[in-house]
Amino acid sequence: MRLHAFKTFRPNTLKEALSLKSRYKKNAVLKAGGTSLIPEMRLGLKNPQYVILLDHVREISGIEEKPDGLHVGAAASLQDIKTSATVKEHYGPLAEAIENVSAPSLHYQSTIGGNICQDTRCIYYDQSEFWRSIKGACFKQGGDKCNAVPASKICRSVYQGDLAPVLICMDASVRISSPKKDKLIKIADLFSGNGLSPLKLPPNSILTEIILPRLETRKVAYVKQSERGALDYPVVGVAAFVKLRRGLVEENGFAVTAIGPAPLVVTEPLLNARRLDEGFISYAAEVVAKKAKPIANMSATPAYRKYLVKILVGKVLRRLA
Repeated sequence: MRLHAFKTFRPNTLKEALSLKSRYKKNAVLKAGGTSLIPEMRLGLKNPQYVILLDHVREISGIEEKPDGLHVGAAASLQDIKTSATVKEHYGPLAEAIENVSAPSLHYQSTIGGNICQDTRCIYYDQSEFWRSIKGACFKQGGDKCNAVPASKICRSVYQGDLAPVLICMDASVRISSPKKDKLIKIADLFSGNGLSPLKLPPNSILTEIILPRLETRKVAYVKQSERGALDYPVVGVAAFVKLRRGLVEENGFAVTAIGPAPLVVTEPLLNARRLDEGFISYAAEVVAKKAKPIANMSATPAYRKYLVKILVGKVLRRLA
């Protein structure tokens, strides 16, 4: 499968990159590592006229701890992040989660921003152009239907990022830069819930930075189930956090990936002021699994994925106990 013709730009500064994105908007795509983008282009899932290469924009590739927490440039490689002494000492759950992403050899090329901003996936969409032409155009191909759920008014393709769930549980924020201003939002608010345009990113903007506050008493972990370990996208992935005080859970939360067009975020106030014991774990697993509503657009069945949510909630909480 050959790439179609396109023009590339390699800006040296963020200002130049934003100017190009503002000029070409939806006709241009950003390439940092490109580990997801290039296969999508080979399949014809993306056919941009312009590709903006970010590998020379040093402003968005650093890792620095500041008074308000860790600032990670969106173009920082997963290898640099997971081997950073600061990350390992004070933000360990992020380094541990990166070990669940793809193959270690790709960590040198993959970026945290690219992992967060990856497109949604669906067995009816991530196919060759010939295969897709037989099934008929869905929302993501410019059609007027969802091939997975024909009655759906929105695209139900699945977000399968590994890092967004753990970043949600770490209370991370992201900086969205445009030519006129920057905006800082919680990472959970980045997702639209519609697979057609899964990210709330204006066409003239770039996600430039991730900011993580110190964990303090917050304990965070992430587990996933996939067909071939970390190499594959998750069939289901679950991140969880708890804040403990005097042996009791003061605050809790969960973020589940590979269930719908956005990470499923769940908090359960009824779990607070309880000990993190088997009773807590059993109840939490039931609560989160009940809210998970997967559909038949992956190789694994919806029933199996819902069952996995329950199992993985228990597994991740036992890591935090």
